[in-house]
Amino acid sequence: MSTLLTRPAAPWAGAGDRLDVTYADTEALLSAMEAARSQYDDEAAAVAQHLASVAKGRGWVPLERRATLINADFAMRSGDAGTASVLAKEVAAWARDAGDVYLEARSAFVLSTVALAIGDLASTRTEGLHSVRLLPADAPVGVRIDHVLVAAVGFGAGTTEGDRRYDEVLELATEAGDGEAMLVIHNNRAWHAVLTGDRDGARSHAGELLRASELYGLPLKAIMVDTVARMHVMHEEFDAALAVLSPVFDGDGPVRLGEPTARIDCLLAAAEIHRRRADFAAAATLLDRAEEEARRGGLLASTAAVHEERAVWHAAQGDFAAAFAEYVAFHSTSQRVSSEEAQTQAQLVHAAYEVEQASRDAVRFRELAYRDALTGLWNRRFLDEELARRYAVASREGTSLTTAIVDVDHFKRINDELSHECGDEVLRALGRLLEDAAAVEGAADRSIAVGRLGGEEFAIVLSGVSADVAVVVCERVRLAVQDHDWSPLTGAVPVTVSIGVSTAPTGVTSPGALMSDADRNLYAAKRSGRNRVMGDPAR
Repeated sequence: MSTLLTRPAAPWAGAGDRLDVTYADTEALLSAMEAARSQYDDEAAAVAQHLASVAKGRGWVPLERRATLINADFAMRSGDAGTASVLAKEVAAWARDAGDVYLEARSAFVLSTVALAIGDLASTRTEGLHSVRLLPADAPVGVRIDHVLVAAVGFGAGTTEGDRRYDEVLELATEAGDGEAMLVIHNNRAWHAVLTGDRDGARSHAGELLRASELYGLPLKAIMVDTVARMHVMHEEFDAALAVLSPVFDGDGPVRLGEPTARIDCLLAAAEIHRRRADFAAAATLLDRAEEEARRGGLLASTAAVHEERAVWHAAQGDFAAAFAEYVAFHSTSQRVSSEEAQTQAQLVHAAYEVEQASRDAVRFRELAYRDALTGLWNRRFLDEELARRYAVASREGTSLTTAIVDVDHFKRINDELSHECGDEVLRALGRLLEDAAAVEGAADRSIAVGRLGGEEFAIVLSGVSADVAVVVCERVRLAVQDHDWSPLTGAVPVTVSIGVSTAPTGVTSPGALMSDADRNLYAAKRSGRNRVMGDPAR
């Protein structure tokens, strides 16, 4: 007796209108959605749109980008490849600029599904492999399965790289108990065996497909039913093939229709069986049904397939003139299909070009929007978004995150006794000193962000350094300010800074809490006499 594995309710159920979600709640929901694409439904689409809106409204930029990619995935599933491509390229450009490799990987995944949908297998392979190689090692297994699977599909069963990826994703899916992925894997391998005439391979993989369907309680999709039926036809098991197919077009079984062309494919498979049995009347009835469904759905490729089977049907009865006419119709329709596919690809290329142009413009405008006009440092808006992005990375990777707030001591005295113009010059000079002194030896440029919060307050954000190192960096900043020759600007008036620094060792906090802790430590430094660095109290 087989064991039936049941699937739990989708983790995003009921989250479509929640306004009380925290940053951590939103991140958890997005992670769950990314790892469970096979459970996507209308509610999931609504939740993704809701989370994108919430994240945007609260300035959670990394989470907004993740939700945008999920919405791009839904656009792709509904047939809007253009929108999916544009959204994915926009996120990819942002991710590259921000150094977010996870979002780069997810963008590449969506772009690979777009390429697959329009028949661009070269781009499917390129983007699919890119999505696998960029994906962090600790990515959820459900996400890794999706990425490796699309790479496998791009290369195809029967190729060295394709078979390697199919073996890899089958192992992942088996360990994770991902029945949906196992159905796709076995179906694709069985279909390749059918196309190449590998009778034993087709039977073996079709058997694995049926066993996975039974084990996980997942009805086959119509496209998979077609694969099993074609395997039976290879072995001239026509009754078995018709028994498998009948639930699809008779509507008396648990088959999932899936792709819009799949039911037509099953009708054509049944028509072929009746034609080979010389039951031409039954075959004609099925062909008429297939043609009508293709016409109603505007499915040119399916219409071409109907013409092709009709040509063989006429030829089998000796009516070669009618067979030739159907072949001409098949050829003409196939050319239209190729033309429309080429036009779709051209439109996507043009859309991608426009996105790239817009991204270049966005970089320039971003510099203007995110730079402090006085010092040239990053401004408060950028720092808020950057801190949210770094928090997401630190939480996901279990790395440290530090914020430091730098405040100029007795700055009011400089403004009052010297002038506001002099105060502005001091702030400009401070900006240059902070950037130079805050650099961490051996660290990547993107690990440090220095900005002005407003007035005489500045902030330093550090990723991946210990609390001790963060305090050392801040002490170096303090000394650089203290030891700088300010006399040309302020004469005998000294310029010093107080710094409050706080580190979350493994990113387990929130951006707001981290800033609050740094601010608390800043005021402790001021109460202790100013011109000093104060870190977190010993825990």
